[in-house]
Amino acid sequence: MRIIKIHVRGWAGVDDIFILEPPAPILELYSKDNAQGKSSFIEALLALAGGKAKVVDGPSTVRDGRKEAVEDVQWEHNGVTYSATIKVKKNGNMDIDLKDGEGNPVKAPRGALSEIFGEMYNPVEFRSWTVAKQLEVGQSLAGPEWCAAAAELEAKVTLAEEERKLAKRDLKAKGAVKLPAKVGRVDVVAVQVQLSEARAFNEKQAARQQVIDEARRKTEAAMDKLEQVRAALAAAEAEADKCNAALIDCELPQDISDTSALEQQLADASATNEAAGAYERALEDVKAITALATKVEAAERKVEATRTARDDHAQTITLPDDMAMTPDGLTWQGRPLSRASTGEGARITAKMALATGARLLVMDNAEGLDNGAVQNIAEECAAVEGGAVAILATRGAAHIDGALELRDGRLVEEAF
Repeated sequence: MRIIKIHVRGWAGVDDIFILEPPAPILELYSKDNAQGKSSFIEALLALAGGKAKVVDGPSTVRDGRKEAVEDVQWEHNGVTYSATIKVKKNGNMDIDLKDGEGNPVKAPRGALSEIFGEMYNPVEFRSWTVAKQLEVGQSLAGPEWCAAAAELEAKVTLAEEERKLAKRDLKAKGAVKLPAKVGRVDVVAVQVQLSEARAFNEKQAARQQVIDEARRKTEAAMDKLEQVRAALAAAEAEADKCNAALIDCELPQDISDTSALEQQLADASATNEAAGAYERALEDVKAITALATKVEAAERKVEATRTARDDHAQTITLPDDMAMTPDGLTWQGRPLSRASTGEGARITAKMALATGARLLVMDNAEGLDNGAVQNIAEECAAVEGGAVAILATRGAAHIDGALELRDGRLVEEAF
């Protein structure tokens, strides 16, 4: 970056300032008294650097007696010579005309200027920054490689937290299972065999009982016939003898077995086995819940590990000039950046602007900078790839050789 000329006229406190081929990388603008036009000159350059309309207020921007405020700047960047003209009307309308090295108009000049000059930081804005803005700037200072690693770790944390959430959901869906008392299983088959044998025995005994009942019926019939027919006594007696003989040959039946006890035993065995099955199923549920709980614990450990890795990575960030990045925002020498003094804020502003690729560093009220700080800014501007330029305004004496003095809005001395 090399500025060829700057011409500002009719811009608030600036009557007519023309600077040709200023020294690089530092151009310092100073005056011993206030209201000499240096802040107006700085505002004009801020309007150029990104076309920032917010610094423009029509009635206060245009100098009394002028119809408009005009700024012409010509500079060379990456082998291309650009020229820009900014005009501000009293009604606040601002027009930007940007041309490339061949004199062709550049489309979307505001965006093009912002891209050329980079991000601009103002020391007095630190106190109004949100923590998110501070962290965003801190990450940009850390560089793309650090940011990529931080983004990867953050993604792992998000994934681990999602896995933990799903594990907890599964555990909650399973619910709690109350384990009943443990019950051993019974051999139902053996009981069933005993029951079948008892039933077969009873059937056999019933058949024998039928034979006995039939014999008794016939005997009774014969006795009745004996009473009725005496004449057939011999035959009846013979029949009776025959029946008695048959009765004698028949075995006496045994007592019938009581199967109700076995049936109750079978029912008790089935109930016992059902209880044993419930116990076994509950035991399986408990095992499943234990596995889910183990999964949740593993997910918790994974979340903690990924968060630790992310936080450890955050501690590896290296920022310039005793700066550090914390979850609560940027700090300088262990203090919140918003508490930095004017001089500290100016030094930090320069560091941040140049570290984030700014080509033009415009700083008002730079009297808080000492000579060493200004020299460091000059060296860092020279070290920027493609070059950078710093323009400082101060009420005090010049910090380095190469300052300009303003008086009543005019450039009265060039101390190059």
